[in-house]
Amino acid sequence: ANDSAKQGLLYMSAFLLTYSWSGITLLSRIIAGEASSKIIYIFTAVFLPLQGFWNFLAYIRPRFVKLRRGHPNLSFLSTLNTAIFIEEDSVLNRPKRQKRWRNRRFEPNDDAIKRS
Repeated sequence: ANDSAKQGLLYMSAFLLTYSWSGITLLSRIIAGEASSKIIYIFTAVFLPLQGFWNFLAYIRPRFVKLRRGHPNLSFLSTLNTAIFIEEDSVLNRPKRQKRWRNRRFEPNDDAIKRS
């Protein structure tokens, strides 16, 4: 539950960091009735396109932390490279699915049909 809360806070922080500058611009127009400073426009122009990057960082964080704990001898950049570009072995990390119902044909039971 604690990791989920951290992830939620990271996504929310990315949203706030991105859109707070646009909100400040909007509020300054409503309150003062004039355009806000150019610095706010610059911050808006810089942070608005970065929303995808912030979300990406929040998205890869759990995998990065898992790799970092499992392989403490890896450097920060090696761990980041592994978390981004190298797929995990899905056969070893996923629970085995039950194949009981896969590819099974259901045919009508003739005895049950004749009795009714």
